Amino acid sequence: MDHLKAFAAQHPPNDVRTPTPKTLLRSTRTSLVGSRPLVRMTCETEVPDDHVPPLLMFRDIEVLHHRLTDEGRTKDIGYVTWLCKSYEWALRVRRDASVKAKVPPVPGVEEKKKATDSLRS
Repeated sequence: MDHLKAFAAQHPPNDVRTPTPKTLLRSTRTSLVGSRPLVRMTCETEVPDDHVPPLLMFRDIEVLHHRLTDEGRTKDIGYVTWLCKSYEWALRVRRDASVKAKVPPVPGVEEKKKATDSLRS
């Protein structure tokens, strides 16, 4: 339990919540090859998030949970359950935030778009 509490103190569940900012261009693999590589674009949910901080899932500490259950340590079982659910919820919040996140605006692009629109009208 001491190791678990030390891990939770060093890597709290709230650290998992914040997703990394989106890049302007997200591609994962080349699907066709021609005179130049043609890249297939993917949606945000298909691109893996490589920057998730360390976390614990129930399967990681399932053996500890079973040992605590055998010993009848209900307070420690409650802490393990709370910690696992906190990490699980933080991952869900992170995923939802990354799907809803917008690409940061590129300086100068909005002005060019307005100028082009005004020329068309």
